[in-house]
Amino acid sequence: MHYRKNTKGAFGNTAHYRTQELVRANRALQKERLRRKKAEKTSVGHHFVLEAVFEGISEPLLLLDKNLEIQMMNQAARIYYEVEDGKAFDGYTCYGYLKNGKKPCSGCQVPKVLDDGEPVIYERDGFMQPDRVEKVSVYPIKNGDGAPDGCIVHFHDLTEEKRMEKELIQADKMISLGVLVSGVAHEINNPNNLIMLNTPILVDGWQSVLPVLDAYFQEQGDFNVGGLPYSEMRDTIPTLLDGIWGGSKRIMRIVKGLKDYARFQPKVIDEPVDINKTVESAVALMSNQIKKVTQRFSVHYGEGMPQIKGDRQKLEQVLVNLLQNACQALSSPDQGITLRSFIDSRYDMVAVEVKDEGAGIPTGLLARIMDPFFTTNRDVGGTGLGLSVSSKIVQDHGGRIGVQTKEGEGSTFTVLLPTERTREKVKVLVADDDEIIRDLVTKVIQRLDRYLVTVASNGAEACLMLGSDPPSLLILDIKMPDMNGLEVCRQIKKTPSLSGVKVIIVTGHHESYEARVLSGMGFTNILAKPFSPQKLMDMINDVMQEG
Repeated sequence: MHYRKNTKGAFGNTAHYRTQELVRANRALQKERLRRKKAEKTSVGHHFVLEAVFEGISEPLLLLDKNLEIQMMNQAARIYYEVEDGKAFDGYTCYGYLKNGKKPCSGCQVPKVLDDGEPVIYERDGFMQPDRVEKVSVYPIKNGDGAPDGCIVHFHDLTEEKRMEKELIQADKMISLGVLVSGVAHEINNPNNLIMLNTPILVDGWQSVLPVLDAYFQEQGDFNVGGLPYSEMRDTIPTLLDGIWGGSKRIMRIVKGLKDYARFQPKVIDEPVDINKTVESAVALMSNQIKKVTQRFSVHYGEGMPQIKGDRQKLEQVLVNLLQNACQALSSPDQGITLRSFIDSRYDMVAVEVKDEGAGIPTGLLARIMDPFFTTNRDVGGTGLGLSVSSKIVQDHGGRIGVQTKEGEGSTFTVLLPTERTREKVKVLVADDDEIIRDLVTKVIQRLDRYLVTVASNGAEACLMLGSDPPSLLILDIKMPDMNGLEVCRQIKKTPSLSGVKVIIVTGHHESYEARVLSGMGFTNILAKPFSPQKLMDMINDVMQEG
């Protein structure tokens, strides 16, 4: 019996197995292709998200590789560096592209970050504007092995923050000085009283013994008094006594100025004051001195000036001091002084302006002119208390003194005083998660007595305060955690009881998506960072005057 090998079946099974393997391999290949496509799609999506985040940041950002070549620059950086949109920078180093240099800029910390892989934050003079101050933050980007492959460089303008910090430090220093001088003035007064009481007695005593000494001199000839000949001391002693008396009176004036400066609880300044009559009185008191120094003096009285509440004599003292300073600033009778009263519509306050065409104030000294004891006229008897005391008097009245000056061209001092209407407290809510910015804005607003400021550190807290005690004005940051400024404004829009709240939006990127949405909702008062105190106050006054 013969058995035939089933070769067909054997070959058929082999082919079947091979086919199954090919199917499995094909499926695996298709699966890998799908995985790669999905990964590529995800990667592209992540790229667009990262690019959107990068562009959405309102401050300049640079993305550099390990060779300091620019890989990406956001719109804020293009504006900062004045780079045209669409202009390529591939293959260029930051220092070569932006500074046309051949090596990293002096003081740059980017190479250090790329070497050790640790982030660095430092301050420097402005890259584009050296008169400004910038904070530079450099963050490394590391590869899978943990080595830095590049970095992100972020710039933040600190100029206004630094200047406002200096103002706060100066204000704190003045408060501390006020506490100090209040005690010192008392301690100086007591021994000075002894000098003032005893000096006239010494003068009378000298006059009494003078005939006896003269007779002795005629009979016996010259003799020594205190180690000097009587003939010399006879004329010197009255001069010395006059100097003691004059110095004592000067001490008395300084102590009085110190007391005025350090007086924390002013007397009730509630009498009606006609500012034009106060100006007229100050001019009358200063008329002789004005005539001596200038042939060009003019005074202009504002029409329809409202009465203010205050102390007429103290305000007269302020104007006399400003006129004295103006007279001292002139070097020729051809230079003029102008005095005028008016209503400053920006602040709805009574204003008095003293303008001279004198020497002006050097830029380096301008920040110190209100400091006690600072004076450039010490050689002619200046004590350095006039402006500091005047500033204190004006602050007691709820106002402030401003100055504009240009060296060699003169100075303009402006006294702003609140009317009855502006004395009514205006409630302001400042909502910002940055404590430093929040405090600085509050200090700026509180310079004028008419504003009562409260603060919130986030959007939720701001909404709570809006509901419990609505302010007249809300100064609102956009970027806040948990609940941002946009969400706060949506709550205001849908709450009828808050329709009267005026809003100023503060943002570092006024062209951002949130800012555009807020503007479309009707919140059009947008203040771009960085801003000066004057710009902030100008916008507040403009907004508060809106119907």
